[in-house]
Amino acid sequence: MEKLMTFLLVLPFGFALAQETATTHDGKKVLLFEDYTWQYAYNLTPDISNDCDDYVGFLEDKSVVSGKVKVSVNTIYFGDHLEGNGMEVIMIEDIEHVLIDIQVDGSEPCFGPGQFGVFTFKGDHSIKLENIIAKNCNGQAQFLIPLKNKQDLNRFSNHELTNVRLFHEDGSAQQEIDETAAKSFKKTMQCMLGR
Repeated sequence: MEKLMTFLLVLPFGFALAQETATTHDGKKVLLFEDYTWQYAYNLTPDISNDCDDYVGFLEDKSVVSGKVKVSVNTIYFGDHLEGNGMEVIMIEDIEHVLIDIQVDGSEPCFGPGQFGVFTFKGDHSIKLENIIAKNCNGQAQFLIPLKNKQDLNRFSNHELTNVRLFHEDGSAQQEIDETAAKSFKKTMQCMLGR
C-alpha cells in the first residue's frame, strides 16, 4: 500500500512537469520537460496583440537606402512544430519588397527556379508566387512580393490564410493553417506594411 501511495503521489507530478508551460521574459511560451530540457511551444495559442512591436522589429542592413529592414520578430509556424511537420515562416521588408521565407520541416524537399507556392485565403481566393532562390534541397523556399503590388499585399494583410501549398521537384508540400497562425501571419503583414 505504501508503494502504491508513493507511485500515486509521484505520477501526477511527473505528468504535470512533462506538460508544464512557462513564459519567457519576452513573452514566448515554452514547454518544460522532466529531463530539465525545454523547447518553444509553437503549437500553443499565443496572445494576439495590437502592439506592432510584438510582431515586427528592425535590423541594420547596409544594402538598403534607409539602412534598416523590417523583420518578423517571431517565427510563425504553420502545422505542429512539436511533431516536426509543418512550415516555419519569417518575413522581411526592405524598401521595395516583402520577402516570405518558408522552411518546410520533415522531408526537406528541393526547391528551385520555376517552383512556386499557392497561398489560399478564406473565401477560396488564392495567390501564386514564384520561388526566388536557386536550387535548395534543405526545404527552404522564398517568395517576394513587390511593395507596388498592392493587390497581393492587400490580400495578405486583410484576409486570413487557410492553406499553403509549395510545389517542389518531387511533388508538393501542403499545410492547413490554424486560426491562430493565420491571425499572427496577417497581423505581422499589417505591421510590416504600417497598417
